[in-house]
Amino acid sequence: MVYPREIFVFLNSNEDEHRFRLVGQAVASLGYFFSINKYLVDKNKKYIPLIILCFIVIVMLGFRTMLIASIFVTFILVVRIYGFSRKIIVPFLAMILILVVVVQIPFIQDVIARMFERQQTDSFEDSDYIRILQLDYYMNNHFKNIWEFIFGSGIPYPSSDYGYYMYSFHQRDQYGYITGTSITGWFDWGLIGLSWVAGIPTVLAMIAYAIRAYFLKVFSQYYYIGCWFLYLLLVSPLTIEFFREGAFVFHGIALYIVEKAHLEYKRDSILSRKNG
Repeated sequence: MVYPREIFVFLNSNEDEHRFRLVGQAVASLGYFFSINKYLVDKNKKYIPLIILCFIVIVMLGFRTMLIASIFVTFILVVRIYGFSRKIIVPFLAMILILVVVVQIPFIQDVIARMFERQQTDSFEDSDYIRILQLDYYMNNHFKNIWEFIFGSGIPYPSSDYGYYMYSFHQRDQYGYITGTSITGWFDWGLIGLSWVAGIPTVLAMIAYAIRAYFLKVFSQYYYIGCWFLYLLLVSPLTIEFFREGAFVFHGIALYIVEKAHLEYKRDSILSRKNG
């Protein structure tokens, strides 16, 4: 609808692989768990296409951790709603069927194949793996003192002296766009990397509200919010999905909903005890 305005950011764009990033892409995973939750609670099949579409977006992002975490947290969501009973058989068969349908799509097969190919090269057992080099840099060369380690060295602004230093390690194309990562690429370490620049207290506060959202008592139709935050925590040690551009908009909406749902649950529980 907005063509030719560019809304996708392609990574490693070549003839074999087209990975992309989208501002606000967290809505895809939120929509995925929302749709599953609505389907399981309301038994409405109209949510199945939305489940499939959101899952396709998650797979197209090209992260192995996201693929595995989405399947794992789906299992958690189903169990939270139905418990360990026979009721979980039908939902699991439906989810397996959806997964089978999705992986039959040719470009999805290509994305998954690329994931496994990167598994052969991106390994922590390789001393030259970029994340190993980044960890060594930040642990041994980056911080000036313990206070900077605790409270962060600051998120680098590109036009500042600090930003110029941090981004000077990156490779760039003929137009000046960054084409690869470097030893200063803190974002390759997700929440861990964010603690290096924004500080440990900042990251702990973010983890705290995500955990709170998961454990707040709410009615079953709101379980998707806690599971979404659990998903973000699982994928964010090595990705910036938790705090990617636009993500905090959906954090705010989700936190508002879950707090309101918790108050609703508490009021209902109080009324039930009074009437009981």
